[in-house]
Amino acid sequence: MTRFLLALLLLTVGTATLRARGDEGPEVRLPGSATVYAPVHLQRGASFSKSSAALGAFFDAHPTWEMHYNTLTGNPHRAWGEGISIDGYTRVDERNAHAAGMSFIRAHADLLRADPAKLRLLSSVPVNGKIYQKYVQVHEGIDVLNSYIELRIAGNGKVFMFGSDYHPSISVSVLPTVSKAAAAANATAGLAQPPASDRISDGTLFVLPLEYGTRIDYRLVYRFIVDASPEELWDTYVDAHNGSILWRRNLVNNLHGEPGGPVRATANTITGTVSVSIFKDSYVKGATTVPLPNAFVWVGGKQYITDKDGRYTADIGTELTAPLVARLAGPYAVARRADSSSSIRNARISVTAPTGQDYNILWDDANSAASERNVFYHMTAFRNYFRALDTSATLSDLDRQLQGIVNVNQTCNAFWDPAKTTLNFFKAGGSGAQRCGNTGEIADVVYHEFGHGIQQFMYTKIRRSGISNQALGEAMSDIVAMMIRDDPRLGIGFFVDGPNEGTLRNADNNYVYPKDIFPEYHDNGQILTGAVWDMRKAIGLDITRTLTHFTLYGTPDATTDGEAFADYFIEILVADDDDANLANGTPNSAGIIPAFLKHGIPGSGLRLEHEALRDQKNVTDPYPIGGTIYVGASINRNLLKINTVDLVYTTDGWGSSSRIPMTVNDQTRTFSGLLPAQRAGTIVRYYFEGRDNYGSVVSVPLNAPAEDFMMLVGYETKFYNDAEVTDGWTVEAECETGKWLRAAPIGTFNSALGTPPDAPWVQPNEDHTIGVDKLRCWVTGNAPAGSELGENDVDNGSNDLISRKYDVSAMSNPVLRYYRWYSNDQGMNPNIDAWYVRISSDGGTTWKFLEDTHEADAAWRAKIFRLKDHVDLTADLMVKFSAADSVTDKPSLVEAAVDDFEILDIDPSLVGVEDNTMPLAFGLEQNYPNPFNPATTVTFSIPAEARAAVRVYSPLGTLVATLFDSVAPAGRHRVAFDGSRLASGTYTCVFESEGRIRTMFMTLMK
Repeated sequence: MTRFLLALLLLTVGTATLRARGDEGPEVRLPGSATVYAPVHLQRGASFSKSSAALGAFFDAHPTWEMHYNTLTGNPHRAWGEGISIDGYTRVDERNAHAAGMSFIRAHADLLRADPAKLRLLSSVPVNGKIYQKYVQVHEGIDVLNSYIELRIAGNGKVFMFGSDYHPSISVSVLPTVSKAAAAANATAGLAQPPASDRISDGTLFVLPLEYGTRIDYRLVYRFIVDASPEELWDTYVDAHNGSILWRRNLVNNLHGEPGGPVRATANTITGTVSVSIFKDSYVKGATTVPLPNAFVWVGGKQYITDKDGRYTADIGTELTAPLVARLAGPYAVARRADSSSSIRNARISVTAPTGQDYNILWDDANSAASERNVFYHMTAFRNYFRALDTSATLSDLDRQLQGIVNVNQTCNAFWDPAKTTLNFFKAGGSGAQRCGNTGEIADVVYHEFGHGIQQFMYTKIRRSGISNQALGEAMSDIVAMMIRDDPRLGIGFFVDGPNEGTLRNADNNYVYPKDIFPEYHDNGQILTGAVWDMRKAIGLDITRTLTHFTLYGTPDATTDGEAFADYFIEILVADDDDANLANGTPNSAGIIPAFLKHGIPGSGLRLEHEALRDQKNVTDPYPIGGTIYVGASINRNLLKINTVDLVYTTDGWGSSSRIPMTVNDQTRTFSGLLPAQRAGTIVRYYFEGRDNYGSVVSVPLNAPAEDFMMLVGYETKFYNDAEVTDGWTVEAECETGKWLRAAPIGTFNSALGTPPDAPWVQPNEDHTIGVDKLRCWVTGNAPAGSELGENDVDNGSNDLISRKYDVSAMSNPVLRYYRWYSNDQGMNPNIDAWYVRISSDGGTTWKFLEDTHEADAAWRAKIFRLKDHVDLTADLMVKFSAADSVTDKPSLVEAAVDDFEILDIDPSLVGVEDNTMPLAFGLEQNYPNPFNPATTVTFSIPAEARAAVRVYSPLGTLVATLFDSVAPAGRHRVAFDGSRLASGTYTCVFESEGRIRTMFMTLMK
């Protein structure tokens, strides 16, 4: 019997673009980067497997501590609680921090699963009375990427947060077999315009762990920086043993006061005020004139700098006049036009100024471009904001002149160039809905792009490398702009004709992890910015400004968005802590924690279980359905509550769906309800959604609806093969090993990860059929028990399992169902080979594909197909299963299995039985399509004639549309919703009739 369990637990206590969404081009992502982050939360009393002795001893000694535990590595990824004293250290500062940190690591090496001799200190930074430490793992003299030990030490010498991403069992040769020159040439593969060799730099060797969900591969890689174009600076990692590109990411981060009174001069001085006409927010709000601080003015060949009020004073000795030159430049910023030419020049004022009187300067449209003025002003304002917040040497890069390049001859974007450390802003232009403003004329765009600069300056100083998680990077840059302007909107005026003054993104949202995760990382970042904006509303602007900045000293980062957001959350609490004890909360945790819980960071604290329904012969009565749901450990157990559980089901393969609220029993920790009776011949697919009181959503199965539960209604089995007998099936194989055979499978697993269940099965260890006497399945070879991976996998050739002929010619509407297991991601060259399932209606002469995938799925998975959708119904139906090792120059590890092959047809005795007995339910079906742009269809049903209303509300609760408000006859009704005039966001649809209400969420994505 298969049981599905989902636990999404909450905590207990470069060049970046602005564009909204788009093609990421030749990016190569790390495996598992799109995996939903579902941390295992441990505390005293939990059951452990890996490192159980060390974990148990730790919790016995420190009962208030809790942790996020990495089941793949067996490491405490993040742990926090009441501060732990370091033996021999009652005070820790930057002078003894390294020795103290290593002392703690040596004392807890078993828990951290780390060898202290293989660690190198990256940084030990004092911040507000705390020490932020980061160590990197070194394997045979080579740094291991993304493998760190983190410590947060209070001034009293107590560690109150630590984490380990150490890899204790690295197995890889550190001797390259591909030359550095050859690897550098390979680094340009797939680029639209491969650059010359002199634009490829670095070449340092690293060890790169590749996490595939069930195992970790270790590769020796060269790291190259490929400068392909002004907007493409590719951080590229090339396998030093086979030359393939394993990871490639773009370091360029893309986006998609009145003047003071007159100053009186004295003899032999020239004094004045420099003012500037700028857009404080955006060109859409109009210009204002303000003093210009930190600007250069050259008088008589000498350089002067304006003060905070824009004033300057020049002493010219005995001269009566002096040449005066002013530019939009200063000690911290300079604005330059990308479109400068002989007729269009960078802004410059050159005059002869007299002594003894004021000479005031006004930068406006008469002498400069608006983008020049705005970029210089806001770059300077940005620098001064951060230096007021943080005077440490970590931000010393802000104390030099940085360039802002304006009027770049492209549209709808801006970017930070990490190689040149410049900000770059595009001209106004575009067409239609994509008509964009000049991004240099939008203050928050300047702040956003400079935010990427802050990340680069801090991350590279603290951990010697930039941030890798793009959603987190974009979110943190958005947060910078939000905090400076105290406004949740980003990109005001980005879209010329867009709603909400053309705003690009908005942190005042209800986005929730993982429900609102999409392929575009700029959008995903809004989940985190939403949490931070809610935090700002709860604890105030000044505190939020401080916490969000000093959180960067923890350099949060991760492959998956969920883990990155979770680590950011922990670092917020670390920054807020004042007593080296996260177990008792922090000064502002009462406002911080609910804000992050509301957005599901790092995931819902609900645990949801359900045992799948079996096929049904009943077509007249509803089907009882249910499971268990309860609150797991969370940062504050009194905060998190179960709110709702919904059953979501479809009878047309998710072309449309219905949603039914379940009844939740808090005492028994169960939920239950009724799935409406279905007609014979129905294939029902379904899943459950649980919501907590903050709106966080947990689904079971986890990846629903891509993965779902399934049952057949009103079918009877016509043919069945459970592999206990051959039944005329044959094997045609050219492979050398791993040929299909009918046997009890002998499971294999990666022993480097431990033993099952810690190490998942690669080849199954049991068949799918229920029953003690049902042992066999079709499997691609067996090796002796205890053999290593690949002992008898599919090698070097084709491998086909072919069914006998089945007569389906007399069937009315048959379906094919089988269970299969497929693994191709455990060895070298993962995901290279494919799994094929083909079907023939002419006895094997011609074949059509049912399945064609390179995606591993090492689990017994049901597949079902209506035969009429694929072939004619004949007496010569055959099915072929293929698991091959067909890419000869790239060997891989392939295992597969098939069981419980079945052809079913509708039971004729049940046809029509339900027509007069099955009532129509009161309900609201999930809109389709969803997400949508700009229109979607809403379907509701009522069992009898009644007045009904369907209304749509904005994310802020404002009524935006009434789709229906009238008397409706019994039946299903469809109404259209057009969101073309609305902004992107999650809207609430409310259906009401005779006192009953149903709601659902609809996502408009433009």
